[in-house]
Amino acid sequence: MTTAQYPNGDALRKGLAIYRDEMSEFVARVLRRKPGSRLEQAVANSLVDRQGEAFANSMRENGGDVARSIEIGFIPNLVERNWADLFRDEFRNATTARNRLRTIRDIRNDLAHDTSGKDVAAEKAAANLFFISEALASINRPEAAQEVMGIQSRIGDVEPAPEPEPPTQPALAPGMEPEHRSGAVSALRRWHRVINPKQDIADGSFIEADFAADLQQVLDGTAPAMYGDPLEFFRCTYITSGIRDLLVTAARRVNGKGGNPIIQTKTGFGGGKTHSLIALFHLMHNAGELFDAPGGIQGAGVQGAGIRAEVGGIMADAGVDPAHRADAQVCVLQGTWLSPTSDRCTDAGDPLNTLWGEMAWQLGGPAGYETVGTAARAGTAPGGGELDRLFQLAGPCVILMDEIVNYARNADLDTISTFFQNLTEAVNRRSDVALIVTLPVSTTEAGGARGMEAMAVLENILNRMQAVTQVAQASNDEAFAVVRRRLFQEDCDDGAREATCQAFHRMYQRGAGEYPPEARETRYLERLRQC
Repeated sequence: MTTAQYPNGDALRKGLAIYRDEMSEFVARVLRRKPGSRLEQAVANSLVDRQGEAFANSMRENGGDVARSIEIGFIPNLVERNWADLFRDEFRNATTARNRLRTIRDIRNDLAHDTSGKDVAAEKAAANLFFISEALASINRPEAAQEVMGIQSRIGDVEPAPEPEPPTQPALAPGMEPEHRSGAVSALRRWHRVINPKQDIADGSFIEADFAADLQQVLDGTAPAMYGDPLEFFRCTYITSGIRDLLVTAARRVNGKGGNPIIQTKTGFGGGKTHSLIALFHLMHNAGELFDAPGGIQGAGVQGAGIRAEVGGIMADAGVDPAHRADAQVCVLQGTWLSPTSDRCTDAGDPLNTLWGEMAWQLGGPAGYETVGTAARAGTAPGGGELDRLFQLAGPCVILMDEIVNYARNADLDTISTFFQNLTEAVNRRSDVALIVTLPVSTTEAGGARGMEAMAVLENILNRMQAVTQVAQASNDEAFAVVRRRLFQEDCDDGAREATCQAFHRMYQRGAGEYPPEARETRYLERLRQC
């Protein structure tokens, strides 16, 4: 078997060799920390019988070098059987790490036992090298990961089946040249020549924890730029129909144009609640900066639309003239950050451990705090009259309550219930105040019996007030746009994209028995374009 005859298989073997060297060293380094065992013993005890025999043979062949004796097939067992004690915190993405190790073991086995006499398909080899690169990146081996991706980049582009192309084959996009790979001609460009990933994705500098949105950090000014900077947030965030509906409703409300005064949002973890609230925070708190945004920044509608156009469209749907919009205040009550036992105080030494004290302080400073000061100092719920005076002082405002059950379950529920009832009624009396509350979608997320009780109390009050429930979860089609906006830059070679989508669609149509029936439908071609 030669490289000339089997270039894709050879490329995959090179990638697997890099993976074995790096991953074996990594596994050996971690296993050295196993208490009460020598490294050789720790490896042997984690392998099944036949693997143990193979490991012993490798040790003899490699002069007792443990790392060099760890085969790719051993790695999943070594990690699995020492996961809780040693490996759980060693991978950058623990959720997918173990699956990747098993996948790569299977890739190696399939390649070793392939008796077809044919080369590995280009698209299969490219995908497998990507998995290998991803696994290496997960153990902080960026140079090795890049080396594997370099091997992948030299593999021929994905090619349709060898039957003659129909006469309707799309013409090459301007500047596109056919590339010769493995004796065949392909008109398809590699994906990174069609659309470029954003810089932090391309250079591997992104931090996965940064993908967890935190509304409190946005309020405090400590959030990563993708959330804390209003322009960067709108660059990276696709405004789904759910988020847009919330923004339009709130803009209409604070500008005295009607709209629902109280909205609750309910989705599971990761469903978009906090993204919705951050978008609303920036729309209200940083409206001037958004309206002054330079043109050409990617917006959520037609590609190339600017942030200015996007925000202007939201205001237009709300019936609001941006030049005469209300200057609304924004209050953030983050239930996972606030605490009934907190010792935080105002500048004058007054306690900020109640929702109403914190709300009044954010909306009106010292004067606002004094409207509910007696109740805040005593820890009792303020009455409707006190809240009316606060809103009169504050003017147009939006109150964002995120994960408020986390606070309520640690507080006196009778007091919380009274406050919530009085607050919702006071908001309802105003024409320029909006209250948005996020609640868990399930009792499990509420956090035990106390959390379930708190959630039931708040839901009961919201239901009595006929609060509108808005679900921020993106639809399946919107999910493509959400991921594309975050990972990739705006510019895309539309001609090259269309050629690739058409080629895959033809392949799906010809392979009737190999792919799901829906892959042959025209609407599936449109989904390919979207994603």
